[in-house]
Formats: sequence, structure tokens, C-alpha cells
Amino acid sequence: MQLFINKKEWGLFIFFLIAVFLFSLFQRYKIYHSYIQADKQEIRAKVIAQYKKQAHWVLKLKASNSMLLYTTSKESIKNLQNKEILIYGKPKECSFMQSLKSCFFISFSISLLPTRPYFSKLYTFIDLQHQDQIISQMYQSLFFGSYLPKEWRKITNVLQIAHLFAISGLHLGILAATIYWIVGFPYTWLQRRYFTYRNRIFDLGIFSSIILLGYLILLDFQPAFLRAYVM
Repeated sequence: MQLFINKKEWGLFIFFLIAVFLFSLFQRYKIYHSYIQADKQEIRAKVIAQYKKQAHWVLKLKASNSMLLYTTSKESIKNLQNKEILIYGKPKECSFMQSLKSCFFISFSISLLPTRPYFSKLYTFIDLQHQDQIISQMYQSLFFGSYLPKEWRKITNVLQIAHLFAISGLHLGILAATIYWIVGFPYTWLQRRYFTYRNRIFDLGIFSSIILLGYLILLDFQPAFLRAYVM
């Protein structure tokens, strides 16, 4: 079955895609313009990664407006990875094209904000299962797509298994198959006994999609998993 039957429908579809792209670009430019025009400002952000470079701590941040920012601190700060902070400072010169990747933010002060309860409990639960923090960070990366430490990135690049640590369609497929296997047996028994008119595959598909949507929300709509979920 053809999705589009003539050139007019193809043209409308391509026009729609271009319109969505231009609208998204315009929205992103508004965010960038508001960010770069403000001299001193407070930004609420989540710490995606934290690592030491020479005598400085480097923080990779995802701001509440969805921009990716980098900042540094000379102070001896505790582990802030996966935590939310309020950072006060000013933006360093950054072009719009560069802002599509990331910009550098000069920080004057960093304040830790209360973490969402379910996030902190999940990360704390994984931390308590392991004595070595680097092992704990590996499992946090596998389950929640958090930043993979430099030591693990070297290992995964050498062994060419970095794709296994990135939350993507592989994880979605494994989760969907697991849900089908766990729920499928009791549902099949109930269907044959009480509601034979229902389509088992359809019902299990809807149920697994709802569970996977919850996981997608937990991951804060990470792009790779979002693409796999939509597909």
C-alpha cells in the first residue's frame, strides 16, 4: 500500500516537514536570543556530566529551556551528576549555530536544588548495590542513560560496544519482549477463558506501549529512545 499516490501529496508532505523544521528553528532561535541578550542571569539546569580537567571541575548542563551548556568551577564541589542546580552567571560569546550544540556559561555561584524524589531514590538504590562508584555509574548509564564515565567510554570504544550503553531501540526491544513474556502468559489464559473476542497481540501491544511511555518519561525524553518509541 502506497503512503502517497501522487506528486501533490508528496509536495504537501514535504512542505509540512519544512514548516515543522522552520518553526522548530525559530523557537530555538528565540531561546538563544533570550539567553545571549541577558547579561547576568540565573539558570535552572540538570547536571548531565561532571568531570575534572586540570584544576577545574567541568559541568555539562541541560538547562530548563533545553539548551546544553558547559561551565567550570575551581571550588572543590561534591558529585552533582544527575542533580538539579541553580547557577548564576553570564553567557560567554556564542553564535546561534554553535548554540545548537552547546555554549559556555561563566558561573559566579552554583546552588543545589531539591531533586525530584523518584530520581534520587532510583539513583540511590543503584548506588547502594555497589561498593565501587564506577560500577554504579555504569548501571546508571545502562538503565537511565546518564553520563558514562571516561574510563568506561575508553573500554566501550576499544571493544566497540558503545552502542550497547546508549539508551536506544535495542533497550526498547528488550523491554518490549520482556513485557510480552511476563504479561503474555496470564493474559492468554484470561483471554481464552473470559474474553475470546479480544485481539491478544493488539492488547499486549497497547499495554507495553503504555509501560514504555512511562519509561520514556522517566528518561526525560532522551532523543534516541524517543525516536525508537515513535517508530
